[in-house]
Amino acid sequence: MRKSGKEYVQAYNAQAAVDSTAQVIVAQSLSKRHHEASATGRRRTQGTRVAAMRTKLARAGRRSRYRLRKSVVEPIFGQIKHPRGFRQFMLRGLEKAQGEWSLICTVHNLL
Repeated sequence: MRKSGKEYVQAYNAQAAVDSTAQVIVAQSLSKRHHEASATGRRRTQGTRVAAMRTKLARAGRRSRYRLRKSVVEPIFGQIKHPRGFRQFMLRGLEKAQGEWSLICTVHNLL
């Protein structure tokens, strides 16, 4: 949870691993989102990890496996959000939201 003004907002980070040929979700998880802000209102970065990722992405260039994300994983999230209309979790609490995300991924695979 994070505080937004006078109220608390539950924020989760949904992940999915997708088979690139069949566009089927093969693994999924849901975790709490790390929205820590500093005194200036900006997000805190994890210094060395962020720098290491920037170096890795710059070194790989066009051959980067990370660049495949836009053609493999992102269409799945687009299908879940737009045609199925899933924009927010209906249940409260991490455990219940994890079950809901699991169900949404299963429905995507069935359709």
